[in-house]
Amino acid sequence: MLIDLFESASRIQALREGPSGTLLEAFAHALVRSGYAPLTARRHLRSAEHFAHWAERAGMPVTGRIGPALERFRRHLQRVGRCRHFGHTFRLQILHGVRLFLEHLHDVGVIEAPAVEPPIPASPLISGFSQWMRQQRGTCTSTLSIYEAHIRELLGRLGDEPGRWTARCLR
Repeated sequence: MLIDLFESASRIQALREGPSGTLLEAFAHALVRSGYAPLTARRHLRSAEHFAHWAERAGMPVTGRIGPALERFRRHLQRVGRCRHFGHTFRLQILHGVRLFLEHLHDVGVIEAPAVEPPIPASPLISGFSQWMRQQRGTCTSTLSIYEAHIRELLGRLGDEPGRWTARCLR
């Protein structure tokens, strides 16, 4: 499946030969099968690759007990310049990609316990937004999951009562 997402033979080889290469190949297959756009799938793969490299450097097997590792990885992302070949700018997207990777590992039986907590039930605002996006825009679930992470962060800052929002707080 990496061949479907990347044109560069050297990039495909680097992914396959890097830490967790076979797991990344299977993750790529799962992303394509789930309907992720190639650009989005590449971003999630890059996040999973970053996590695999970090875990190897930290001496933690990706197939081991990794619930606490996700929190350590989140803290790692807050430190600038720790990984020469990986960016840390879009932390929320990187963590989302890593969570998807870990959920995939759990789904295929590579890790026993879920690596992340069960999802928090969506607020009525998120549910309504998702329903509207599906009906009006034909947006798929994988795209909505990306939006949901950002909306949850926004609601965490503003609260979930739109009547209390002001133009100033939205800026």
